[in-house]
Amino acid sequence: MTRHPEARFATQDGFIWPVHRGLMQDRDCIRARMAEDLARLRRELAGATLTMDDLVTRCGWTRRHVEAHACAAFDLFKASKASIGAEMEAA
Repeated sequence: MTRHPEARFATQDGFIWPVHRGLMQDRDCIRARMAEDLARLRRELAGATLTMDDLVTRCGWTRRHVEAHACAAFDLFKASKASIGAEMEAA
């Protein structure tokens, strides 16, 4: 299977995203990366309310990206969080 040019990939130092957030165009890659950012912000802000502006100011997304993809990214974030919780309960 071929990796999309904007998709994250593994290096010896960990995973990286090869394209700056503001230059990304692929819908699925944008949403996956934004979902990762939401998870990171959730940890960093320790329960404080997240806003759409956090994705712009703290992460570097454009307003256009946030308006178009934040809701879908949040759904991915919630789904991955639920999946992790189910795995921990099963262990």
